[in-house]
Amino acid sequence: MGNYYCLMTGSPLLKMGGEKPAISTQNIRLQLEDEMSDKDRKVIDTFFLKFDALNVGRLLQNQEAKLDERGLFSREVLNELLQGEAAPGFLTGDVPQFLKDFVAAYPEASKQPGFFVDDAAMLAYYDYARKIKNEQVAEWYELSYNVQCIMTALIARKNGWNVADYLKGNGEVCDMLRENNTADFGLSVKLDYMSQLAQIAELTDPVEKERQLDAFKWKWLDEQTFFDGFSVFAVFAYLSRLEMLERWSLLDPEQGKAKFEEIVENLRSEAKVPEEFRATNPYNKTANE
Repeated sequence: MGNYYCLMTGSPLLKMGGEKPAISTQNIRLQLEDEMSDKDRKVIDTFFLKFDALNVGRLLQNQEAKLDERGLFSREVLNELLQGEAAPGFLTGDVPQFLKDFVAAYPEASKQPGFFVDDAAMLAYYDYARKIKNEQVAEWYELSYNVQCIMTALIARKNGWNVADYLKGNGEVCDMLRENNTADFGLSVKLDYMSQLAQIAELTDPVEKERQLDAFKWKWLDEQTFFDGFSVFAVFAYLSRLEMLERWSLLDPEQGKAKFEEIVENLRSEAKVPEEFRATNPYNKTANE
């Protein structure tokens, strides 16, 4: 595994809530192109595949949609993927299987009531990323997925909604959120951050809530890299923090509030989805099935 001393010492210090940094995630990727081993490249590529998953979702709805340039694959490659051309020799030969499976399942899944393509794309991405062989990166994605599920469950319960109607995917934490009716879903013993998330869920300002969640994740990344400042995971953690700053630099408080309210409205709509759909939804499965 590589040592990225020069890259990390030469990159600007990132500060939560600070000004937009002079460097971007794409800049980091360009600097790494000729330095990474195949093993390290898979780790870093996993970070950028999130944007490809969302780009695929956009193209499935609109072939002329604007794409996030941070994705690994060009519009030409993704269009070829959507056309089903994935045989050896085609451009899509390097596209991960989870994206091919997502595209294949889309025609039937999109007909179901309450289907949201971004949610489905991110669920497919998390199922892929949580199995990556780098233990620290896999732990990061497990944490991120659990946080998302826990916050969804807490908000649903606070509003008097049926928690199980809002959760997608599988895993021990997700299953406990669906099945356990205690105040903490039985998770306080298992997860030392459960009480912190519960406090964040009680915040009334949606923008502050999002900032607190990012601060929680930022702190976790800092702790994981405190004695590990130059490994491929340190680079991955730097990219993850940088992405947070990039996102906040594009949002003023009113925009952030509007986005959060849009998410809540989507959740309200999805609560009406019949239970039999959740049992047959091709995206509501474990990655290993």
